[in-house]
Amino acid sequence: MLRRIAAHLTIVALYGLAGCATSPSGTSLHYFNGLITTGYGGSIFEENPKTTIQRKDNIYFVNHVRWEPATAVGGSHVVNWKWYSSNGTLVATRELKLNFDKTPYRFYWHLPAGDLDLGHYRVDVAVDGAVIDTREFDIVS
Repeated sequence: MLRRIAAHLTIVALYGLAGCATSPSGTSLHYFNGLITTGYGGSIFEENPKTTIQRKDNIYFVNHVRWEPATAVGGSHVVNWKWYSSNGTLVATRELKLNFDKTPYRFYWHLPAGDLDLGHYRVDVAVDGAVIDTREFDIVS
């Protein structure tokens, strides 16, 4: 009985670590509210999830991070977005070094949908080499 309880507690502890990372400053980073949406260029976009994107739109992959303690900075991180076609071919990649300066922190990258062919796509976002979110969407005419 004690072994089963210990095993259960280990599993619960491991699930509690999902979506978390430790920044160089020692703060615990928690990624949440990832989404694909559309926008109008620059930092103007809707903050509601979409799975179907028209070719005339800009595609945004938006993520949020928060950390404890809130009075600390989240540190400097390399964020990488990789865009894949339905057959797994890498079609675009973008990388930025971002300073997570205040919590919660929102970060994103956008790409004109017209740069992609019609079809199904996947986007992976990684922070410091670890994938924190994956989203799928379709480009339609």
